[in-house]
Amino acid sequence: MDDKLRIHLRINNVEYTLYIPKGNEEIYRKAAVRVNDTLLKNRKAFPDIDREALWAVSSTELACENASLINRNDTGPFIRILKQWSKDLDECLEGKVTEK
Repeated sequence: MDDKLRIHLRINNVEYTLYIPKGNEEIYRKAAVRVNDTLLKNRKAFPDIDREALWAVSSTELACENASLINRNDTGPFIRILKQWSKDLDECLEGKVTEK
């Protein structure tokens, strides 16, 4: 456990003790703030919602945001284009290019 750090996070008014990788404390604390903010926003938007449904709605919202960020950071298409451009440039410099 030498590579782990023990932290306490309060999420939805419940304190949790977590053992996290050293160097990740800031991201865990920011995530806890984000979870609490989302829960509060949804509690206000749906005042009659029960606790389980509140967690379901909030976790779905956060998961969708996460999926959107993952898709936005997909560099595969850009790498393929850059490889093609690099190949085209190499061919051009070698005098092998034909007009397209």
